[in-house]
Amino acid sequence: MIATRPPAPAPDQATDQATDHDAVRRLVVTDYSRQLVAGAIYESLVEALHVRAGALCDDERAWLRSWLATAVPRMTERTVNTLAAQLEAALWTAPAGLLERLEERRRRAGLGVE
Repeated sequence: MIATRPPAPAPDQATDQATDHDAVRRLVVTDYSRQLVAGAIYESLVEALHVRAGALCDDERAWLRSWLATAVPRMTERTVNTLAAQLEAALWTAPAGLLERLEERRRRAGLGVE
């Protein structure tokens, strides 16, 4: 099922919405999230291809390494951006203040408070 985006905010909410967009991206689009997503994509592809040690000849391994080196980063960026967009859409219907509390928890965790 493909999620549809809620209607655009009213003009007087445009500034708040831009801030929310930036806040969601700060929460989701991080180096750590990229590492997690890239690892999951890599493992999924290797599993899908049923690649096991010694199952491929040298040329096949070289091709696969080259392809993965190109495909995984591209898929990772698309996936992380999709996650951010979906979370942003979901937060439009979330209880008031949720995004701010999430940002504050992230900030406090970064300071070692939580």
